[in-house]
Amino acid sequence: MRGDVLSPLKLLEVLSMYKEFNNILDIHRAIYSLQNEKGFRLGYSFVMYSFGPYSKDLEDDLEILERVGLITIENSKGRTLIKLSSKGAALLSSVSYVKSG
Repeated sequence: MRGDVLSPLKLLEVLSMYKEFNNILDIHRAIYSLQNEKGFRLGYSFVMYSFGPYSKDLEDDLEILERVGLITIENSKGRTLIKLSSKGAALLSSVSYVKSG
């Protein structure tokens, strides 16, 4: 079990920075890079596979965030688009306001 309970919120912030991801592999690679190359503390553990880094915790958080409507995951034309929903953007906005206010 992951120790950082704020990981889903941090994941929303990453999605707002990148706007959207074109597939699941890209989001795994981006989060891995942010953590292991850029030093961001996002709280995910990864294992390396032939296609790149993979995190079960990240997959679980993506599923939960989609289920509650904070992100959208759409399969279209062989791509899987992952992006922040308007509900997710509103939540981030309110959290940002609380953090700064």
